[in-house]
Amino acid sequence: MTTNFPSPIGGVALSSDLAPSIIFAIIYAILVPFNIYRLFFRKSRTIMVFGTFLFVIERSVIFSIRAAQAHGTLRPDSHKLATYMQITIGVGFFTMIDDFIKLFRCLLVNATKPVRPPQSQALTDVHEDLETNPTREDRPKERAAYRNFFNFASLWTLTGSLPGIYAGAKYIGSMTNIEKGKKVVQLRGLLGVKSVRNINRRSTLLLATFGALLTIVPLYRLTLIHYTTSSLTASSPFSTLNTSGGKATFYIFHMMPEVIVATCISVLNIRDIFGTGFWGDWRSEDVTPIDRWMEKRRAKRESEGTVNGGAYDAEA
Repeated sequence: MTTNFPSPIGGVALSSDLAPSIIFAIIYAILVPFNIYRLFFRKSRTIMVFGTFLFVIERSVIFSIRAAQAHGTLRPDSHKLATYMQITIGVGFFTMIDDFIKLFRCLLVNATKPVRPPQSQALTDVHEDLETNPTREDRPKERAAYRNFFNFASLWTLTGSLPGIYAGAKYIGSMTNIEKGKKVVQLRGLLGVKSVRNINRRSTLLLATFGALLTIVPLYRLTLIHYTTSSLTASSPFSTLNTSGGKATFYIFHMMPEVIVATCISVLNIRDIFGTGFWGDWRSEDVTPIDRWMEKRRAKRESEGTVNGGAYDAEA
């Protein structure tokens, strides 16, 4: 009896995949030095794009593997490679979603501060900003609400990626077990603001573009959750994604949005555009316990320096 299992997203790499796989592998390979430059150049250095950096490396690897499969160097029907592909294709873009959420947080939090933070000092203390430019209204309650919301939203990338990882790990079993196949289909299906004053319009437009592009990926995957096939290399138009049409939709609606967003994040100075600083907006409140502890140490050192200096002057 032939067992049907979920059709692999993107199908398996056939000879028709050679050219697009090479193109995408080259694009992502070119983006690697851009990311390295952004991470080490002082004016653009920020931890906020580290997830995209890992994503770029990972995508360059999988497209190199797909190119090797399409060329015949590696077997396209390898179950282990099929499992790896389904895991990484399914959840890889969540690293960029995580970066998107962090950038969105910086954008909204910065808009509530009394003065837009210098690009290299996005997390400058709010009280210092009030002293330097008291003309813009400080909105601490709104800022706290955004931070609380994004603290919760950041968990979405974890809860969204775990079902995809589990589904990918069960993919080999679904090829021979009908019940496991149904479970993979169900798990794969799980992958599926108001106006803010003083918000930076250029940053908002860019972030909205990122969001619109990244939304295409899960929507595309949701349309395919009921596709099943009896073989990795089958080419039935109603049950597999190995047809020319299935390949075209995969590259257009899954790979293209990812590569566009990854290119923008890699090439543009995200630190400057979103005012992220190096760490982004990691604080849960304007003045954290660590800040208070450091302030006490600073005050203690200053007082000790004053006492020692006064004693020296008296002896002189």
